[in-house]
Amino acid sequence: MAKRKVVDIFLPKEKETAVIFQNLHKKKELAQETIKEVRPARKEESGGNKKWLPVFLLLILFSAGGFYYFNLAKATITIWPKTQDVNVATKLTVDKGVGSLNFIEKIIPGEIFEKEKVVTETISSTGEIGKEDKAEGIIKVYNEYSDSTQILIVNTRFVSTNGKVFRSAARVVVPGFTYDDKNKMVPGSIDIKVIADQAGPDYNIAPSTFSIPGFAGSEKYTKFYGKSLQPMTGGSSEKVSQVTKEDLDNAKIALSKRAKQECESLSIEELKMKETDEDPAKRYLFSEDAIQTDVIETFSLATPGMEADTFSYTAKAKSQTIIFKESYMTSFTEEFVLSQFPQGNNISKKSTTVKIMPENVNLNLGKLILSLDISTKVYTDFDLSRAKEELKGKSAMESKVLLENAPEVSRVEVKLWPFWVRKIPDDLEKIKIDLSVD
Repeated sequence: MAKRKVVDIFLPKEKETAVIFQNLHKKKELAQETIKEVRPARKEESGGNKKWLPVFLLLILFSAGGFYYFNLAKATITIWPKTQDVNVATKLTVDKGVGSLNFIEKIIPGEIFEKEKVVTETISSTGEIGKEDKAEGIIKVYNEYSDSTQILIVNTRFVSTNGKVFRSAARVVVPGFTYDDKNKMVPGSIDIKVIADQAGPDYNIAPSTFSIPGFAGSEKYTKFYGKSLQPMTGGSSEKVSQVTKEDLDNAKIALSKRAKQECESLSIEELKMKETDEDPAKRYLFSEDAIQTDVIETFSLATPGMEADTFSYTAKAKSQTIIFKESYMTSFTEEFVLSQFPQGNNISKKSTTVKIMPENVNLNLGKLILSLDISTKVYTDFDLSRAKEELKGKSAMESKVLLENAPEVSRVEVKLWPFWVRKIPDDLEKIKIDLSVD
């Protein structure tokens, strides 16, 4: 970039400073001659000491004043340059594939930012079904009819003393009776599993004796029977919760939405931390409108029709965008604005604002096209070193008038310290000039 032109806003230096130093030199010589004439008074001339005391005091004050004047004096000058409000618009491409700013092509380097978030929630089932179970148990079937075996087919009915019907779960063979060593008949017997004919808790009956209605009307009816030693159990009739397809569909919608919201919120939070990093070199800018968030996975172990009061559902989301360093945006903005003006101008960083609006985001290519609205103030450059040279030795009023007569200056404030100092110090290091751009 061509060297900016510096406008000379100062008049030729006057000779007032030389006159001041000449007068001060004469006063110093006079003081030295006065000191040489002073001699210690004799003790008997006590009145002489009192005579010269005021002279010593004046010399001390004069020397101290000179010391403070030349060593503590300082000037602070604040210049408010005239500014021009600037509002310009342009487009800028952020590209992860480039390594440096290209002002001609309006391209700055970018980086891909990614963030993932997994959310899981336990959800209540809304389905409900009636669930009925049959009571079951073990009964011992006795054969007092003959010494021959008796086959009982599956589902053979057994009726308890209170009229509850149970059926055999399998085909069984009941042994015939035998005789013991005392020639007493021992009925043949076998344990069989029986299941209630109907569902419900009413079949959870206490131990009972069972008859076989299939043998009714014959001698076998009284010679074949069963007995249970334990209560029948398991009979029930109730409503149970069930996972429905609608439950799973609604869970997918809700969890997907939540995952996207939380993922994007976390991304913005993290990006804002990058945006305000204490180290300016590590600050990144981004556009919330350029963040793309998608649900990349949803799943649940539950299936439609599964009996459960609740079920768990999980969704996973991913946010992506293209970010860029603040320093690249600052450099581009300054160069773009100043390219609209002649050389010798500068931009007010403090008053610069840039409105960033994404026009197109292509994460696959790693490119982000931005529309920029730039507002700032532009002012003429000042040669502060030369200004110090021109102002040293001048009075506060003279310096103020000299500066304010320059067409590029809006307002000037000159402060001298200590309060008795009336002129700008000759020591350039004791002159401070600040530019204040409102």
